[in-house]
Formats: sequence, C-alpha cells, structure tokens
Amino acid sequence: MDQRIYRLDKVKKAADAEGVLVKARLEHLPLVTEWIWEFMGVIGEPVSKEQAVKTGEAFIKAERLFLWEVNGKYVSIANATRPTTHNITINFVYTPQKERKKGYASSCVSTLSELMLDSGFQTTSLYTDMTNPTSNKIYMEIGYEHVADSALVLFHEKK
Repeated sequence: MDQRIYRLDKVKKAADAEGVLVKARLEHLPLVTEWIWEFMGVIGEPVSKEQAVKTGEAFIKAERLFLWEVNGKYVSIANATRPTTHNITINFVYTPQKERKKGYASSCVSTLSELMLDSGFQTTSLYTDMTNPTSNKIYMEIGYEHVADSALVLFHEKK
C-alpha cells in the first residue's frame, strides 16, 4: 500500500458535525470488534474475529480508543497510539458505510487530535492510503500536513 504520512501541530478545522467524542469502554467491545474487523477487511489486511476482539480489548484497555456519538448512536471510531515524548499517532479511523459523507470521521479525528494536543503532545501524526482521496482531503482540511510518502509491504510465508 502506498502511504502518505501527515503531521499536525494545530487543529485548523474543529468538529463541525453534531456529536461528541466518547472514550471506548469494555461495554463497547462488540461494536468495536465489528468495526475493527470491517476496517481491516477494507484496507486489505483481513483478520479473524478473534484477532479483532484482541485488538479491540487492547485499544480499550490503553484508554485511547474513541467513538463519535450522535444522539446516543455511535457512528465513527478513531484510536490514538504509539505515543512518544512529543507525538502520538491517530489510526483505525473508521466509519461504517451507512454513516459516511456526514462529516463524522472528520469531526472524530479533529476532536481526538485536539484532545491529544491538549493532553501534552506537541504533534499528532497519521498514515493514509494515498489512493483514498477522501481521507487525504479531510485530514488536510483538519490541519494535517504532508511529511513523507512510504509504502507498506506485507510478506506472507508460503505454506
């Protein structure tokens, strides 16, 4: 996968979709599992449901997985991970198909990025699939700036 790496030090576009950012809790695990499983399939790295459960549990226990909630319904998800002294990475940004094109992912990422900056990180970063113009566009609108391009290469062992 050809990737683009972005960095943000100031949010330029605050959340504009209605809703609130909610920290994921273990009670959200069934939904989180489903969305992680769907996300991994969409990006071409499918995982088993069991692996999606393990990933969801780890994200929730790290207390950096967040849901975007609108009128009591969860509509998008994003995770903050790989913290260093000055930076934290935003990943696992996902919105189910029926909730897309409503600004939820953009608002979720914008709010989570601001939360991470307010909590002491100087910058946030994220990786995008260069072939996805929508995600690249919304991240730049939020204030993410292109740093570099990279490639994700997966090697599979022959059986």
